[in-house]
Amino acid sequence: MANEVLCEREAIEYHGYTVHRNGTVIGKRGQVLSTERRYRRGGGYDLCVRLLVQGQREKWTLQRLVAACFLGPIRGYEINHKDRDPTNNHVDNLERVTAKENQRHWRACNARQTE
Repeated sequence: MANEVLCEREAIEYHGYTVHRNGTVIGKRGQVLSTERRYRRGGGYDLCVRLLVQGQREKWTLQRLVAACFLGPIRGYEINHKDRDPTNNHVDNLERVTAKENQRHWRACNARQTE
């Protein structure tokens, strides 16, 4: 699957928020939004932000928000961190993958660590 960056701009507007390529999100009043950790069942965590979109609160993981803005539609895909660092949400470190591709990447990285 080609994981080309669809947008080369440095930042994209999303419902009044500014989403930057490096994963920084600027709020409607110009402040950098704080992130929180969302722990996963299998271990590890994702960084999340809370947004207010059309009067509804939405909680987004940073990798999915950045991927949706810069990589294209994310429905049906998982977002893989190429370097396996959940804090590195730069668009160049993210890719849309199927669950099977994501598992394959995880296994390959773990195999390299045990060698």
